[in-house]
Amino acid sequence: MVIHKKTWLDNHYPMTIVTDRYGGAYSGGEYTCWPLPSYRVPYEIDEDDVTCATFWDNADKSMIGIGNTPQKAIKDLENKIRNNPDL
Repeated sequence: MVIHKKTWLDNHYPMTIVTDRYGGAYSGGEYTCWPLPSYRVPYEIDEDDVTCATFWDNADKSMIGIGNTPQKAIKDLENKIRNNPDL
């Protein structure tokens, strides 16, 4: 009998990973991870330079995973959620 131990990812669905259009120039990483379905990810992250830069300048990054690989973006979001008792 195989017992599946639940992982952190099993409890945080849906999650959307996005390749950063500007290679991290504004977000700080090549990938971002959002604890949201894809249709809820803010459209500004994929807009023109000014719109994207303004979004990231004002964004609350406490619930956005950021990293240079998809795995690092997921881990960043996991760490942010685990380290914030208010979430």
